[in-house]
Amino acid sequence: MLIVVGIAGFSFIFLGKPQNNQPEGQVLGATSSANQEESKPSEDNLLIKTAQAASLEDQEQGEHKPFEYEVEGGDTLLGIAQKYNLKLETILWANNLTEKSVIKPGQILTLIPVDGVLHTVQKGNTISEIASVYKADTQKIIDYNGLSDVTNIHAGDVVIVPDGKPLPTSPAPKGNGKIAKGTPWMQVAAGSLLWPTTHRNVSQGYSAAHRGLDIANGGKPIIIAAQSGKVEFAGSDGPWGNTIVIRGNDGLVTRYSHNSENYVKTGDDVTAGETIGKVGNTGNVRGKTGLHVDFRVYKNGVAINPKSVTK
Repeated sequence: MLIVVGIAGFSFIFLGKPQNNQPEGQVLGATSSANQEESKPSEDNLLIKTAQAASLEDQEQGEHKPFEYEVEGGDTLLGIAQKYNLKLETILWANNLTEKSVIKPGQILTLIPVDGVLHTVQKGNTISEIASVYKADTQKIIDYNGLSDVTNIHAGDVVIVPDGKPLPTSPAPKGNGKIAKGTPWMQVAAGSLLWPTTHRNVSQGYSAAHRGLDIANGGKPIIIAAQSGKVEFAGSDGPWGNTIVIRGNDGLVTRYSHNSENYVKTGDDVTAGETIGKVGNTGNVRGKTGLHVDFRVYKNGVAINPKSVTK
């Protein structure tokens, strides 16, 4: 039904039934401002969606990395394994523990997001070689660690080996109760490493974004071995510049990078306190760090804060 009403020279048209799915009583051809606002995505909603996407991206990037877990009261190794959907053996292997090991509140454990083992890359390692050693699948290692270029791994890098099995170890020695050097039963005590230079000017500390200490000094002082052990790598290592990697007799691996000179070579045995190089700025060095040594410490293949184990 169509009704035309004239008032003061103006005509108004009213429709008896709504047409084109418009609300009853709405003037034909007009669009509700409320509907316009509903159809237009708000800026706040866009920001929320963007933030959520960024958060998910961060989570995905962090899912394939080792992380530290601080033991809480009431925790058990089996309970922690169940909490993170891991096999108990995965936690034991990553921390050199046994099923009889006792954990205490405040203790830091190294965890990985998938069942398997951690491997610290040594000079000359290839992914296929690593897979063979741990009886794992080469392609799984490549995919899980996001290795678009399988040749782009360096001594000291940490690789997660999904479904890998740890290397067999020799039985603990009997008799005098002494533990042979380099065995997995060797415990790392706080303050067991020497400070690697003659000064303590830390220009960049340990953090989630920087897993080491930049110890700066424009005078190019010497670098000393923080531990006794064997040099696994000594040479130029791309963005790290001149680098030295030492596997210590205490089970730790130490790394010294950006050196102006290396005084040792791969395969050398070194003693804690021995001069091994000189502070420099080789490789990719930016910002305030300048002349420095990038000092890193790895325990069970995971970078830890060097200050927690240095004197």
